[in-house]
Amino acid sequence: MIRMSKPLSATMFVLALALGLGSVVLFAGVPLGALRIVSPDFRPTTVLLWDAALSMLFFLQHSGMMRKPFRAWLARFIDPRYRAAIYGIASGVALAAVVLLWQPSRPPVVALTGLARYLSQALSIAAFGFFVWGARSLRPFDPLGLAPLLAHLRNKPEAAPAFVARGPYRWVRHPLYLAVLVLIWSCPDVTMDRLLFQLLWSVWILLGARLEEADLLAEFGDAYRAYCREVPMIVPWPKSRKASSWAGERGEGYVVIQILLIALVLLGPRTWPGLPEWPAAFAQMGLPAGIALIVLGVGLIVSGIVALGRNLAAVPRPKQGATLVERGPYRIVRHPMYSGAILIAFGWALAVAGTLTLAYACMVVAFLAIKTAREERWLREELDGYIEYERRVRRLIPFVY
Repeated sequence: MIRMSKPLSATMFVLALALGLGSVVLFAGVPLGALRIVSPDFRPTTVLLWDAALSMLFFLQHSGMMRKPFRAWLARFIDPRYRAAIYGIASGVALAAVVLLWQPSRPPVVALTGLARYLSQALSIAAFGFFVWGARSLRPFDPLGLAPLLAHLRNKPEAAPAFVARGPYRWVRHPLYLAVLVLIWSCPDVTMDRLLFQLLWSVWILLGARLEEADLLAEFGDAYRAYCREVPMIVPWPKSRKASSWAGERGEGYVVIQILLIALVLLGPRTWPGLPEWPAAFAQMGLPAGIALIVLGVGLIVSGIVALGRNLAAVPRPKQGATLVERGPYRIVRHPMYSGAILIAFGWALAVAGTLTLAYACMVVAFLAIKTAREERWLREELDGYIEYERRVRRLIPFVY
């Protein structure tokens, strides 16, 4: 194992600060596609696939390196106090790759003018200010892992993390994510690649917030669980507005939205005029891949229904007298029927080669992440042993989420 040393700590400090902070400045200050250090002669559809691949590379790095299995693996080779700095360096490299390699598409789908343009720019400025306020409220804000390095270089003990809700954290649990979402969607000029960026990164932020919630619950326990009951996650609405105010006492409203989303996936427009068609090779590969995903999704749903038996309910809130089920597909994910619905949505998008259908499938993922969060609060309250089950089994994706 690589032990801590002051020369190594100083080197890591410089790299984390330069790459981490430099990539954020680059990302915030340079419009996507403006630099293009490489400019391959891509077709319009290939441009979108390339940009989606860059986004997925960043998502996998950013979320994958935060998972416990990766942290445990990394701790076998290097002092755990370097982990946060390594994460900051890797995140900087991945984010810089997105900015430098992003390929733009033309022409704009939406271009705001006049008052609407000024309002969108004002919204961006307000969101940036909200982000700065949220970062300052963390005290200290150490996304690059510099604090353990400074403590080592100064021969001081590292401060233990403490859970305190200040500033905007009194209104929402993730104000930084809220600010970034507003920044993403307040862009006055939207091209196809920008729309792709908005959709993919919004879904990733919502899913990433869920992953972070699990880590925070594991770290701060009951204190964070009580905080979750009092403060909404991203959208700042009064906590008195409970699910029953719009979704019914048992979550019926969630079921209505889910049905509408499924109808949108299956029946909604698959493209629009001017949107390039999928290359023939991708469309040919998409059909069998899509059918396989649909079959797997249907299998998950059917096996989930069978495993639940008399516990099956048409609404999110469990039946009175329901018991915890851990057999069948519930051994690998906590919500296999939702996992099956996601597989079917993406399988249908691949089978029909629908670019818009892929966007609808991403909406399904985001909605089910929100729905399961509410459903699991009921499950924790009403099913004995659910909290322990939640620690052992992932929500929707085995070993990941």
